[in-house]
Amino acid sequence: MKKIFLLGLLFVSAAMLGQKTINDYQYIIVDDHFDFLKKTDQYQTSSLTKFLLNKRGFKAYLESDAIPNEIYSDRCRLLFVTVLNSKGFFTIKNSVEFKDCNGKVIHKGIEGTSKKKDYKEAYHEAIRRAFKDPTIVGYKYKPSAIKLTHKKEEIVVQKVVVSKNNVVNSKPVSYTHLRAHETRHDL
Repeated sequence: MKKIFLLGLLFVSAAMLGQKTINDYQYIIVDDHFDFLKKTDQYQTSSLTKFLLNKRGFKAYLESDAIPNEIYSDRCRLLFVTVLNSKGFFTIKNSVEFKDCNGKVIHKGIEGTSKKKDYKEAYHEAIRRAFKDPTIVGYKYKPSAIKLTHKKEEIVVQKVVVSKNNVVNSKPVSYTHLRAHETRHDL
């Protein structure tokens, strides 16, 4: 019984350690066109979202921005952000959603609301209130402790040749290749 409990505890702790948070990401790509709007960056909602993310310490880009190749080449280093809209009677309700490169939701923020009549003012107020989410406010980029490094290794293989007279000739043959290792770096 103790073994089953310890095994279960091991799986739960491994699963919790493997979960990503927004603090694991530095770069953000913001949607140009949110689903609840008719036009690209209508009411400057995408631009405001990018501005607020940069203000919180992220390095945010709109989809239409020129994104440096070294950043965009590894899409799994990026988070993709969109603003969601919940239907409300005379109320605008927005929340911010962060997804990884596989479309998995990493974080969905709190809902910001506004009752203003002007759409631009209402969306801006609701988005700004959504950015008061404690996880977003407390954002601090933490680089991953595991990095891939390449290390040169030499492999020695013995070449064995058997002749008709059952004489065994063996010669060591040396090969050098690159092998990827996971190494821990304390940051």
